[in-house]
Amino acid sequence: MAGAKKPKAKTLHFLPSPGWGPPIGNPFATGRLGFGGDFEEPDRARSRSDARNWFLAATRYVQPKVLEDLTGEPFDHYLGPPVELSAPMRGRLRPLTWNELRALGGRDHRVKVLAEDLQAWGRRWRLSATWCREAALRTLAAWSFRVEPDGSFDRSNLDWSYGADVSCDPPDQLCGPVTFAVDLAGWDPRVTSRSAAEWLILDQIAEQVQAYFDAGEERAREHGPVKAPTKREHDHFLWAARYQVCRWSFPKIGEIAEKDAGTVSWAVGEVLGLVGLPQRPPGKGGHPKKEAPGAPESPLPIPQT
Repeated sequence: MAGAKKPKAKTLHFLPSPGWGPPIGNPFATGRLGFGGDFEEPDRARSRSDARNWFLAATRYVQPKVLEDLTGEPFDHYLGPPVELSAPMRGRLRPLTWNELRALGGRDHRVKVLAEDLQAWGRRWRLSATWCREAALRTLAAWSFRVEPDGSFDRSNLDWSYGADVSCDPPDQLCGPVTFAVDLAGWDPRVTSRSAAEWLILDQIAEQVQAYFDAGEERAREHGPVKAPTKREHDHFLWAARYQVCRWSFPKIGEIAEKDAGTVSWAVGEVLGLVGLPQRPPGKGGHPKKEAPGAPESPLPIPQT
């Protein structure tokens, strides 16, 4: 065993979060959306929420007018109605969902006007999905706490209200604590080299570690979790925002990014699928198809690796 080489540990390469991203989470550190693990719950709520936050941050970066547009009539009308535009949740108030707002608008004309404002805003910026309007509503609610007593509002450095739709609490562990045992009847450096002795110990631990993680993944599969989507390229969110919000063409984006139009088209489609947003037609001024009122949102298929 003398001279045996110690097995090399795998190195994790953590990618820095870009300066334009949302102030919560960094899926690019691990390459997986969600909590960063290989698996997530079947509803994909956490990874979808992560992707939506990054897409919203990208829209702010490439086109600040998306948020500036909300500070006009939508914000004025949000502050106007003397009705409660929030609901109890976990001991605190949350902004109303889109369907709750529409239902309230059926009883109050001023709330109906606010709903119409948000629909018009979504059409202007090709952000027609229900979750986009709810993100706008959540943001208006956050802004309302920044209005000064004299009615003034600082419109500089506007940003979204991120991530309030999904719990940030990690799930319960599927595998509990573990202690790895080593069987070593002492060590005499005159008889056995240090590298050989280390190899004996690490070899024993490696087998136990492998068995522990194999059992953990098997248990995850039995409980229903699915593979979390991989996403390392934060530029793809910028491409999707430029295509969807700024109406840039695939070739134009590709020219700036030094990528071919086909690569850009695939990346944009993947991001819009992750966030659940209908892709605008490639023609100028195209609008995505209207959603059926009250129709539930189903996540699009997510490419697996």
